[in-house]
Amino acid sequence: MDEDPVAILERLLSQEPGARKTHYLKASRDFFDADWTYDEVQAIEADFARDLRAVAAQVEAVWGPPVFMGHRDDSEFPEFYTVEELCYWRRGDLLAMIWWEHQDKEVPVLLALAVLTPENVTGE
Repeated sequence: MDEDPVAILERLLSQEPGARKTHYLKASRDFFDADWTYDEVQAIEADFARDLRAVAAQVEAVWGPPVFMGHRDDSEFPEFYTVEELCYWRRGDLLAMIWWEHQDKEVPVLLALAVLTPENVTGE
């Protein structure tokens, strides 16, 4: 992951408000075949959790600590069921977010940077 996460988030922040803006930094392979074990998938998810923290540390070095970092259930957005772990910074009325997701057991694990309004996160 050679991309600069701060530059990506700043670019997303500068775009026209409204639409959900997401940039995927990393994707695993998909898991459609039956050759993958539960332990192998868990190891990949753990790798993405480490990547989340590494990318967040890069942003934190420039913007300061995030408002939140952890599992979605412990955040103010527990209904954001598409992600497992997330962190975010408030930038005006927007949230600059980093998360990893594994929405379905057959699809890839993804590491994302995004800029959303709180309403975009909660679906209101």
